Order: sequence, then C-alpha cells, then structure tokens
Amino acid sequence: MNYFRVYGLADYARSQYRAIEQREQETEGKGVCIECGTCMESLGGAPVFIQTGKSEFPQLDHWEQVGEEEAQIAYEMTLRN
Repeated sequence: MNYFRVYGLADYARSQYRAIEQREQETEGKGVCIECGTCMESLGGAPVFIQTGKSEFPQLDHWEQVGEEEAQIAYEMTLRN
C-alpha cells in the first residue's frame, strides 16, 4: 500500500498484493505458515513471552532507553552512510 501512497506506483503495489494472495492460495491447507496473522487472531492475539531465566552476565544487563541527543547522533550517522 505504501508503494502506491508514497511513491505512486499503483501497478507495482497491485502486483505485490496479487503475489500475497497467490502465496496464500498455494499454501492454504498445507500447514505452511505465511505469517498472515489469521491464526493469532483466532487465538486471541500473539502469545506473551515471559523471561524466566537468569542472565549469565548481569553486569551487561544495565541498559537504558536512548535519549533525544543520542537518537539525533544515530540519525545523523545514518544520513552520512
């Protein structure tokens, strides 16, 4: 959909959706997951995983959220690369 909205490539976007539909038809009933999300919806959503193990290196588990200044630096680095 973004190929059409952002880039105006309507034909390309349609071909991509046709490919998804074709994959679904080819794999339907064969037990092949195409990650469409239908089964997760029928189960009430994706499972929630809870970490029960302990880290082998607790000294490395002291992370914190990236701040605005660090995010800006990362953004500028991506523009240069």
